[in-house]
Formats: sequence, structure tokens, C-alpha cells
Amino acid sequence: MEALASLNAAPTHISDTVEVTGSRGSTGPHVSETLVGGSLSQDVAGGSQAVDSIALSDEQQRVVALVKAGKNVFYTGDAGTGKSFLLNQIVAELQTKHGDEFGRLVAVTAATGIAATHINGSTVHSALGCGAPRVTDDFSRMWKKENRGRLRALKANN
Repeated sequence: MEALASLNAAPTHISDTVEVTGSRGSTGPHVSETLVGGSLSQDVAGGSQAVDSIALSDEQQRVVALVKAGKNVFYTGDAGTGKSFLLNQIVAELQTKHGDEFGRLVAVTAATGIAATHINGSTVHSALGCGAPRVTDDFSRMWKKENRGRLRALKANN
């Protein structure tokens, strides 16, 4: 693995409203962030402040740069630290880079079905066309020509 980043600053995702109390586990000022028409409005302890966009942290920018350079990366962090937000940025970069070929060349996957729904992806097993084999026929399905082609299309970088 090229990089292991632990993310500790940004929200996992922004829906309509995100409530943040300082940094994770602290008792800092109450911050309410609301996404309005693509820009972020912030209410900090009664005072309002407009924020044009959500910026990536230095660590997140480094992860995006590594992905853009074709490196395999693994990043991790506690709940609410910006992992899904970062993944959405990476997916947007790769969609721009690959255009119509994105779906064939890039697999956005997670280990579980629930996690996959949170990132608009699929499970690793589903993306590769294999489940946990239970009978002989399942092994045959795993090695169908279409599934082998899907594996070949996904390029692992060294």
C-alpha cells in the first residue's frame, strides 16, 4: 500500500444538516452546518458565517493526489471523519478522468451491503461476480467468461 491515512477532520457526508460539537469527543463550540444550493452555511454559537465550499484537508488532498497518480491507497478513520466525503471526491475525479469508461474500469466497493449503500457502490463479491460458493455450480458461476472479463478490466496498480 502506498499510503495509510487516518482522517480526523471532515464530516462523513453532508446531508441537509450536520451537527458537530467541536472535534470528535471534545466539548468545543456547537456548530451547525447546512448545505444550501451547493454552498455551506455555518451557524457557530449564534453567529452566522457563509462557507463557499467544503475543502479537503491536507491528508485528504494527499490521498486524492495518490489516486490521481494511479497508486493503490487505503485510508481509514473513525466514524464521521470524512471517509465517504473523500471517496465521493475520488469518484468524481475518476469519473472525469475515465468518462464513459468509468463503470467498466472502476469498481466502488465495500465489504458489506450496508456499507456499499452508503457509498453508492456494491459489495466486493457482487462487483467481482462471485459470492461465497455453496455448491459446485457456484464455483462455475464465479469463473464465467463475463466475470473473468470484469476482473481483467479492473487494473490493479503497483
